[in-house]
Amino acid sequence: MAGLIPQRSVSGNVAGSLGRRPDFQTFKPFLSQSFKSNSHNNAVVSGLNDLREDKILCDVTLIAQEQPFLAHKNVLASCSPYLRNLFNSEDGFKNEHEVGDSVVVEIRGVSADGLRHVINFLYTSELQLSMRNVHCVLSAAGHMQIKPILNFCKTFLVGEISVYNCVDIIHIADKYTLAGVEDKAYSFIAEHLNELVKTEEIQKLTINNMSLLLDSYSLKNVSELELFEAARQWLLYKTERYQHVRTLMEKIHFPLIPPRDLLRYVNFVEFMRVECNYLLLEASNYHMLPHSQPILQSVRTQVRSNDTRMVIIGGVDPHDRVSNQLFAINSDMSKSEFLPPMHEGLCSHCACVMNNFLYVVGGQNMFDERGTTAVNSVIRYDPRFNIWMRIASMNDKRAGFTVSVVDNRMYALGGVNAAGRMSSMECYSLEDDRWRYVASVQTGLCDHAQSVHGNLIYISGGFKEGRFNNQLLAYSPRHDTWHERTPMHFARGWHAMVAFGDSIFVTGGNAGLNKRVDIHETEIYSAMSDQWTLVAPLPLPHSEGGCAYYDGKIFVVGGYSWTQQKCLSTIQSYDPNKDQWENPGNLPIELSGVRLANLTIPYTVSPRSGLTQGSHVPLSWPPKPG
Repeated sequence: MAGLIPQRSVSGNVAGSLGRRPDFQTFKPFLSQSFKSNSHNNAVVSGLNDLREDKILCDVTLIAQEQPFLAHKNVLASCSPYLRNLFNSEDGFKNEHEVGDSVVVEIRGVSADGLRHVINFLYTSELQLSMRNVHCVLSAAGHMQIKPILNFCKTFLVGEISVYNCVDIIHIADKYTLAGVEDKAYSFIAEHLNELVKTEEIQKLTINNMSLLLDSYSLKNVSELELFEAARQWLLYKTERYQHVRTLMEKIHFPLIPPRDLLRYVNFVEFMRVECNYLLLEASNYHMLPHSQPILQSVRTQVRSNDTRMVIIGGVDPHDRVSNQLFAINSDMSKSEFLPPMHEGLCSHCACVMNNFLYVVGGQNMFDERGTTAVNSVIRYDPRFNIWMRIASMNDKRAGFTVSVVDNRMYALGGVNAAGRMSSMECYSLEDDRWRYVASVQTGLCDHAQSVHGNLIYISGGFKEGRFNNQLLAYSPRHDTWHERTPMHFARGWHAMVAFGDSIFVTGGNAGLNKRVDIHETEIYSAMSDQWTLVAPLPLPHSEGGCAYYDGKIFVVGGYSWTQQKCLSTIQSYDPNKDQWENPGNLPIELSGVRLANLTIPYTVSPRSGLTQGSHVPLSWPPKPG
């Protein structure tokens, strides 16, 4: 029988025959079957709708805007908590009166059209929505607490978002407290603001809407100058908006507008000269002191982006060709792009970040195991303007050294050059763009590693006095003094070291002299207890890999495997919470001597495809001469 599902159950009827007592041991009970219709519920609802349309057995009349709608109490009460309470509450009868056998209830604050759509849905499960009626449907459904209709309205609005109605949808979502819809609409505007500013729709935004947008770090495909122009047009659209000039202008990142554009498009605007001259002065000072920009920081000098990437810098390939490339990836390798290359290739160099400015220091522009091609140059990449600039060179040429950042100062220690290993350390001051010597270590040191924790610079391992060592030193910039700490379990050089949380992580490297030996062991140092703990070993041990703590994991990239006698393209990541390693992907080419740094990239930087998960994508190689 169509639509019926048999279900077996045991009957309890065990009555005997001819008055004799049944033999329960040999008696086989009768079997009964139960059935369930898959179409019955729809038939009931359809039948009730027929009764409503034929005005049969209707016992309630709802009235909105003086228009009556016949219905059945049981149907309405079963779907609407509001009407259920109204019918059962004595207070509810204040809005009720009887006409014949029907109760008449006036629903105030709801349109007739909205109530019609709601009642039709309750009887048919169908709802017709458009941008013309969604207001009244939301109003009625919200008033009567019909959650399925509210959910359908949310789905409809999200699907309808476009440049020509996104502002209207924000207002609808705000009025009816549709948080998810409002978030989607704002996200759409963040992606398409460059299109929205070309329409009159932007004038529909309220001051709160404008403030939220200009506070956003998710805006894409729009420059600060375009944001300024959009805000200017919005302010001038109505006289009463002038009172919000300072509120909105303080949200524009004027220091990130090129000086030429500030002069051409911003300085001449009257309200900028009268009301916001202090913002122009801030931008002017920022541009006049390029070397000091990392310490001239405010909310208006921040990159308007939430896209922080791990940047892989330089390195040397299996043919000893030195790279000038930078490419940025995220933790799962789903995003990758090239950044502007350096003027020349570098390996055995250092990289660090100060307030989202990337510094690349020293190294070699031609690969040489003895460091005879070491350089003392320092260059800085500014993602705000997507440009490189040179800053003051170090006093000494260095390769195989370390650079640390404490309190907006760079400290370069040790390394090697044509004259041999060095013990000196020098400090860079942004205020006067100058390097000065500070306290050195006792003996020449190279191929060591560093990290910063608690305003102290920690130096581990490295090569000195003819061998690799396991020493751990701590330098206090405040007191310009060095102190020994508990040494590592293993001597190593060319290894990786990075701070995370309250710990310092060390892995990989090499400890051999005549015969190179890759080190698997990984250890973590606690500065609080001055103790080392062994953790999960590095799956593919190597030397000269890049290392960074990024997105909650520690990444070790590239390097040289002495066991396999080759450069590596492997990207390995360590999860401190799970004490586990994994391989999220590979570099597009084998590289050793790379450096890593975390950098927030503006959405306005034009991407060039670079990496894919687990694959090799050809680069422009070898790099072009600077």
